[in-house]
Amino acid sequence: MPFILTIILANNLQIVVACGPFTIQDTIAFEPLNDLINYVKENKPHVLILTGPFYEKNNQAIHTGKLRQSFDSFFTELVDTIMTSLENVDVKVVIASSQREPHHYPVYPTPPYEIKGRYANLTFVPDPFLLDINGVVVGATTQDILFNMSTFEIHLDKTNSSADRMGRLASHLLEQQSFYPLDPPSKDVCIDMTLMEKFGVMGVKPHILILPSNLRYFVKEINECLVINPERLAKGYSGGTFARIEVSPGSTTTLCGRTACQIMRI
Repeated sequence: MPFILTIILANNLQIVVACGPFTIQDTIAFEPLNDLINYVKENKPHVLILTGPFYEKNNQAIHTGKLRQSFDSFFTELVDTIMTSLENVDVKVVIASSQREPHHYPVYPTPPYEIKGRYANLTFVPDPFLLDINGVVVGATTQDILFNMSTFEIHLDKTNSSADRMGRLASHLLEQQSFYPLDPPSKDVCIDMTLMEKFGVMGVKPHILILPSNLRYFVKEINECLVINPERLAKGYSGGTFARIEVSPGSTTTLCGRTACQIMRI
């Protein structure tokens, strides 16, 4: 069942989605994340969705000894910094876990992060997750399933030489009602099949599906679902991109017809 997030709206529902990592490859200063927080403070969306990893195990700053504390305490301080920075902004923050986070469980599906502090406007969700925001169901996984499938897929279409490859890859998730419809999985994805059968399936079809990938960003309507790849907030040694979504109220058209999405560069 989806996690429920209820918001009192006076206008269109505005959502910002950013996918990790949130710092460039050779530092743990999190400049891209700081720029995103400033954007949120200025534009005041109703919901901010952050999907891990916040930083990765191969971050060069970690291997050169720049991190002088435990992974757990560093992550707790990072979340506290985010929430403190947004304490005067009326925004619900949703943070999705990732098996690639250095301090977290290396298994997929991945349980939610846990920290000692509690914040009224913060919700930790697992990977993958379904989130019901005032009736708008948002689904997401932090795994790069599009890239993983692209290395395995064999496809031949003699009738259409300009076929939409990204749309076709994303359609597999919706048609199979699975957040990771690839067996065997990629060698860097540690799947627990028992957890996958319970938490890796789409109990309901999402209105919006977030699929962060190293492949180029896109926004597509597939089978009446708005599928978005925001790419990464940090890419290598530079800032990357995030998504801004706006859903208009009404019932006279499909949700895709009432939704606008922009891919923004940080």
